[in-house]
Amino acid sequence: MYSYRFNQMIQEIPATMPYLTQCLKSPVFLTALALFIISACGIFDPTESDQPSGKIYGQGVALSVDETSDGGYILMGNKYLSTTSTLLIKVDQHGEKVWEKETSIFSAQPAQYIRRGTDNGFIMVGWGMDPSSVHLAKTDPEGELQWEKDVPGIASAYVLPSQDGGSVLVGHAGHEDSSDVILVKVNAHGEEVWRHTLSVSNESRAHAYGAARCDDGGYIITGTVFRYIHDDGSNNSSFLVKTDTDGNEEWRQAPGSSYMTAYSVDQTSDSGYVIIGTTPQYLSPDGSPDDLVIVKTDASGQTQWNVTVTESDFTHYPTIHEAAEGGYFILGTTYLDPLKGFDALVIKTDSTGNKQWEQTYGGTLADNVHDSILCSSGDLVISGSLGQYQSNKPFYFIWLLKTDPDGHSEW
Repeated sequence: MYSYRFNQMIQEIPATMPYLTQCLKSPVFLTALALFIISACGIFDPTESDQPSGKIYGQGVALSVDETSDGGYILMGNKYLSTTSTLLIKVDQHGEKVWEKETSIFSAQPAQYIRRGTDNGFIMVGWGMDPSSVHLAKTDPEGELQWEKDVPGIASAYVLPSQDGGSVLVGHAGHEDSSDVILVKVNAHGEEVWRHTLSVSNESRAHAYGAARCDDGGYIITGTVFRYIHDDGSNNSSFLVKTDTDGNEEWRQAPGSSYMTAYSVDQTSDSGYVIIGTTPQYLSPDGSPDDLVIVKTDASGQTQWNVTVTESDFTHYPTIHEAAEGGYFILGTTYLDPLKGFDALVIKTDSTGNKQWEQTYGGTLADNVHDSILCSSGDLVISGSLGQYQSNKPFYFIWLLKTDPDGHSEW
């Protein structure tokens, strides 16, 4: 089961400034900004020892990760302050680097996601030259480019490998006031097979923040419709849409509360679905952090239960995975306090959404999670950026962290 989160970091920027929007949404920009603020404030001692868990692979940011056929991992990211050079790093099961390749495939804007295809090669997606297009690229298992193509009429997409060797892109199309969710299927050579518009917005702005490939070969998509009828956002609503293998809509539901923003979805062992979302801080009368909410549905998308897990200052959108032994993992980046900065956060719940434990990971500076996977072994792997001082200057590093199902760091 693949599960993804949508990397749209600033959703309120007007679409009339598309390139500025894409820049500000970039994890590279957000991490650099956080490090600049921390450095300017001078709230950390640059001589302080910082030996966080995980592996680092030079300066930059790991935007996405997936498991490889040999039990290792493939990382895709950017070098330090670079949006024109994409890095592919292959590591073994112990996190040791096997090879590294630098490419200019995504020369216009940063890449967003990488996933292993059915041929054990890698499919990558990123922003295109045109803000209303995405760039798609395919490599073999050794990271050698096989083909690359622009896909028009879809923006900010992520990629779901399909069972037939192709891929499905999930994104959106439209303008500032009205946009809808778009699904585009391409074959193993990147040629478009079909395209569907999921009209969930009703003349409003819809964003798909999470999607997964289902056991029956279809797709499940979740996200939020932003209607802006009320200043406090209370008329926003989440959606859950199920399609068949050809992208035809089978059903849609509106899980959770009327003002919940849904970020990630996973199919569960009982053929239902579990969604992670938040209720906005500005709806709380005491100004407390957003509530982190789990919603469980049956196979038809009907809500079975929803649980508020915690108040959480998630700064990057959380993802959810069903654990092999039952219960759920929630992963993301959390803001701790001005002295500790940002850290990776993993929360484990039982099968009814009650929190069992939580664990943070990272160093003394801004550490951010950009992608996460649940491995076939049941372990968790997180990719992102680790902030550290070097020669009295703050830098961020390509970071990969692996934990066991109990949250203990393996490396």
